[in-house]
Amino acid sequence: SVVFPILKNSGLIILLAGRRVFPGWFLSRVYRFVEFSGRWGMLDVMLVTILIAVLKLKDFVSVTSGTGLIAFTVSVIFSIAASIVFDEHNLWNEKKGESHE
Repeated sequence: SVVFPILKNSGLIILLAGRRVFPGWFLSRVYRFVEFSGRWGMLDVMLVTILIAVLKLKDFVSVTSGTGLIAFTVSVIFSIAASIVFDEHNLWNEKKGESHE
């Protein structure tokens, strides 16, 4: 839940830099990793279900949410939004600055 969002966001930043900075073969591997890491987003759902189970044990455990909850939520929302908006066709365009429409 901590490592994958960080790696996914880092990969999206690398993809944003594009061919100006990185070779095409590297970008394709980063893109595959970003797509692969998106599948692991379901781990968060499992952790929420475990947290709900723990919260039902009110007498034994107390859980408080702080600023970490807000930071985690914002990170997940930005990661999902960036993955949806990202156009992978721009990675393979021949000319620099050319975009796929």
